[in-house]
Amino acid sequence: MPLMLAEQRVGGLARILAQEEEHGKGLLGTPFHQPTLAPETLFHIGPIPVTNSMLMTLIVVVALSIAAIWLSRGLSLVPSKRQNFLEAIVELLDNLVQTTAGRTAGRAILPLIGTLFIYILVANWASLLPGVGTITWHTEHGDVPLLRAPNADLNMTLAMAIVTIVVVQIAGVAAHGVGGHFKEYLNPMHLIDELARVISLSVRLFANVFGGEVLLTVMLALSFLGAIAIIPVVIPMAFMGLEMFIGLIQALVFSLLSLIYITLAVAGHGHPADAEDAESATHH
Repeated sequence: MPLMLAEQRVGGLARILAQEEEHGKGLLGTPFHQPTLAPETLFHIGPIPVTNSMLMTLIVVVALSIAAIWLSRGLSLVPSKRQNFLEAIVELLDNLVQTTAGRTAGRAILPLIGTLFIYILVANWASLLPGVGTITWHTEHGDVPLLRAPNADLNMTLAMAIVTIVVVQIAGVAAHGVGGHFKEYLNPMHLIDELARVISLSVRLFANVFGGEVLLTVMLALSFLGAIAIIPVVIPMAFMGLEMFIGLIQALVFSLLSLIYITLAVAGHGHPADAEDAESATHH
């Protein structure tokens, strides 16, 4: 149901963009760029295209790396405020993972789950910063946004989903051996279940982030035209607050589902219905 709602959200907003595309580059005749399903190419490095979502991803990764180095400097037995902040985040994630996977398995997969959660959360929130989607870069095909939300690119969410499923297989083999793990895949339903997990993880995150990107663009365009409310700044700010909440929820859902899939592989294979029950539990 959440996946269907996300797809409907994208579909409805995408129709607005399609209707406006024939009237010019700006949405509703404003300077705001119309978000597209595919990321825009900024330039090429040899045969490799560099897109605006790739550039934003690089900025987020570099920022997180610098923050991690700064926060982890000078750790001591008597923690500073900076160390207390870092330990609070790690302890929160550690408790969450160990509650689901147990102490031994939880400690092993904590780095992956923590990385997924922090990266997705920061990437979602960073896409709301001023300049993202509004600063343009001139290309041979016209002006395009210089920066775009990393998770509004299906390539990014699909890559994270594939990494998660690969880790699921590695964890299953480590816990049960090659034969013990892959014998379950003699049943075609298990293969379909794994494919469904990849699609579910990637499309859910992409659809919600892209839908939020389109929604904010529409609200900003309407505010620019003075078509919303008496104070045109208030409505976009309210929707930005909503998108911050959705960004947090999507980071939590992706990480929890990844955690559940790995835990099921380590504990032993259940039926696809078991995974569906676990997935449903993350939405309540």
